[in-house]
Formats: sequence, structure tokens, C-alpha cells
Amino acid sequence: MAPGLSTYGAGPTGSAEQPMDVRLITRDQSLVESFSAACRQELCDLSVHTRWPPVESDPRSVVFLDVAGVGKPADIDPEAVERVGRVVLVCPGEMAGEVDGALLAAAADLMVKPASEAALHYRLRQWGEICRQQADLESLGRRVDELAAGRDRRALAMEDAQVSRELAGRHKSRLDQVVTKMQMVTRLSRLINCLDLQTIVEACIERVPLLVEARYASLYFHDPKSGHLVLERHNHPRKIAERVELADVVNSPMSLAIRRKKLILIEDFDRFESAEQITLDRNFKEHYSTGSCIIAPLMSGHMIIGVLNLADKVTGESFDREIDLPPIEQLCELIGASIYNIELFREVERQAKTDGLTGLANRRTFIETLTTEFERATRYGSKLSVLMIDLDHLKEINDTLGHQAGDTTLVHVAEIIRRSVRASDVPARYGGDEFSVVLVETGLRQAQALATRLLKAIQQEDQLIEGRRVPVTLSVGVGQFQGDPTPEHLIKRVDAALYEAKQQGRNRVASARDPA
Repeated sequence: MAPGLSTYGAGPTGSAEQPMDVRLITRDQSLVESFSAACRQELCDLSVHTRWPPVESDPRSVVFLDVAGVGKPADIDPEAVERVGRVVLVCPGEMAGEVDGALLAAAADLMVKPASEAALHYRLRQWGEICRQQADLESLGRRVDELAAGRDRRALAMEDAQVSRELAGRHKSRLDQVVTKMQMVTRLSRLINCLDLQTIVEACIERVPLLVEARYASLYFHDPKSGHLVLERHNHPRKIAERVELADVVNSPMSLAIRRKKLILIEDFDRFESAEQITLDRNFKEHYSTGSCIIAPLMSGHMIIGVLNLADKVTGESFDREIDLPPIEQLCELIGASIYNIELFREVERQAKTDGLTGLANRRTFIETLTTEFERATRYGSKLSVLMIDLDHLKEINDTLGHQAGDTTLVHVAEIIRRSVRASDVPARYGGDEFSVVLVETGLRQAQALATRLLKAIQQEDQLIEGRRVPVTLSVGVGQFQGDPTPEHLIKRVDAALYEAKQQGRNRVASARDPA
């Protein structure tokens, strides 16, 4: 079977692989067609249902629940999700922000629809890998039981009682270590499988080293743009490299593990270099007591997320391939997947708060921000101003040059607005050809000056579309919070000022009238 296929069940006992059971709960025919095509290619068994919660649940299945088919996220009981187990929430991007913490904690994952073909294939492979890992853990547990039973049979069969006791003691010692580590892996897996990055980082530095009795641990994250490794956290008593240029240290242990995309356990550096016919770059080797370490690349699919380094076993011995390597491999696969899920969730949150065309905040985020700042201004008497901005004659650009030219103009204006405001201000696309800005700790005079600068900046930056200069002007309404009863009342006053600017001929700034 080729790597990456969503099958599971082949563990240490050599049992046959089984296709992953996928249950899709939806009324969306397009979603059914997408899953059907993906499951055929990934060799998954797909069954489609319309009832939630299902009458029967199989703990070996992965349930993809179409939230929109049920209603709203608030209609879904988190306890029901926990009872079913392995439930992946599927919802549109605009609905993702409505999913509360309790439902997220109960669900196994969150997926935005419509998902691209590549994203859907990746998710099925990822869940197939998780199912495989869990099946491997169960298989390994059975293997431990078999080893224990075999140890007892061998002990009883030996004629020499003393030899029998010594052999049994040695086997028991290693088996006890395996059982203890498996129990720790189970507890750590529950801790790591979350959407809190700091919890995962703390587990990597404080909990994972205990699993293999490592004295030192360091966690680096991979920057895909620069190709650098950036230190996130460590427990070393001395300073270690905060940034690693992989291109400059091609023979460092971390570079080697990343190139191979495989965990490396070094029992002794001299023997490792001799066997691999390589000379490793080790700038801080004098800081370590032993020549043994584990370098574990954290991956999600074929993508490098980071590297976890473990060094110096507290007993002074080398790390054990049979006892130490398997649990670290299992955990690092889960750590990589969990960190990637956090990045996906953050992207979903960003999309839910951002206008897809301009990259500015969307109307919902503008209203939420204004409400927060309005309450602060009401409570503490701080200054707060608002700009409402209209792009003049956008309809004429759309009619004469096409809607693509209109979109280009909107992006052009959004970029100038973004550059013109402070980092503490919140520019947003209010809708259509309208923009808005929340100006925190800003009085009316400052807001008027900003609006005037914005008009000049727009006029000074020519916009060329297909080699043709397209003039752009703005009409701006400006208003300051002056005891308005609600945020909506403040918006209404500033919007009236915007209308007045347009009535006076556009390309100008008008200030809101004082509240009655």
C-alpha cells in the first residue's frame, strides 16, 4: 500500500489493514459528491446519513457533521458530540465564528466548507493516519500482553529455577517500562490534542522529556518563508541558538532530520558519524554529558512544522531504540498534527473577521470593535471617533471598465486607508463601496486631519488599469463620540455626514452634527 492512504490496522502484530469508516451527516448533495469522490480515491468506506445524533455510533468511525444541515452551532449539544466521538464539524467560513468553546472542545476537528479537493484529501489522510496510530497503540498493547504471557510460559518451562527468576526479572523490567510509557503516552495525547499552542509547547518541554528521562529539551518552529528554525522554548541552563539557518549548517542533527523527514535517535555520535560517513556540526557539544540524543521533526503530512530535541538521559545511558523511540514517534506525529490544526483554526477565525477582497476587517468585526470601544469611552470618558468613507463613482468604473476594474479600485483604496491609519485603529470594509475606520483615543480635530490626509493620498496616487489612468476620489463623514446612547446612533450621525459630503459634490470631508 502506498504511503498516505487512509487505512489503518496494520501494527506490530501484522494484522491486515482496514479501510477507514467515514460517516457523513448532511443534506448537502454537493458535499456528498465531494466526499464520495475523495473517499473512493483514499479507499475509505463512506456512508451518508441525515439524522443527528446518529441512532448507532461506532467508536472506530470518523463522523463528519455538516453544521448547516443541523441548523446553527448553538443547536448542537456538545455532550452529544462527546458521546458519538471523533466528530469533525463541517461549516461555512461565516458560521465558524459562531462555534463556541464547549463545542470546539467536544469535537475532534473543525473543517470549513466548501473545501478544496486537496484539502479534503488531506483531511481524510490525516484522520486515516490518526486511526492507524490508535490501532497501532491497541495492537502494541496486545503485543505487550502477549510478551508478558510468553515471559511467564518461558519462566515455567525452564528447569533451572534461578535462571528462570533472573530471566523473568529482566523481561519484567523492560515490560514494566513499556507499560509505564504507554500509559504516559495516553495521558499526554489527551493533553496535546487541543487548540491551545502554549499547552502543547509546555508539554513538549516539561512533560515529554519525562517520558524518556531526558535532561534537556528544546522546541524550534519552522518558518516556511525563510527556511529558518526559530527557538520557541527550552529548559537548558545555558543559552542556545535562537535562530538556526538550515542552509548554513547542512550537517547539523536538526538539518539532517528535516531533510530525511524522519526521527533520528543517536546512541553515540562517534558511531553514528562512522556509520553514516558524515561529520556532524555540533557547536555546543561541550555542554552535554552524553553522546546520545533524539531529534524529532514535527510534521503534518509532508509539511515541516518544527523540531523537538531531547538530549542527555539522566541515567547517563543512551536512549533505547526499543523503549524510547516508539512513544516519541507516536507523540511527535500528534504534536505536528495538533499545531497544524491550530494554524488552520486561526486561519478560519481570520477569514471570519476579514473581508475577502480587501483584507481589511469586515463589517461584523467593525461593529464588534466599535461596540467595545464605545463601552470603554462611555465608562472612562476616553476619546473615540469614526470615519465613514464612500468610494465616489464606483458604479461608473464597473460600467465602463468592468467589475474586475472595480475590484482593483477597491483594493487600491483599501491599501491607502491601511497605510494612512495607526496600528491601534481598525479600518474595515463596511460594505459595497463603503469603508469605515474606528479611531481609538482620537478627538474630532485629529479625525478630521486624518480624513483630509486620506483624500490627498488618494488623489496623489495614480491608479492605472490596463494602461489607463483611473482617477479616484472619496467622500468622508467624520464624527466623535459625544454621549451617544448607542454605537448605532454614532454610526447614524457619521453616515449622515457622509451623505452631506456626497450631496455637496463629493471628494470632500463633512463632520457629523452634535447629537440632539
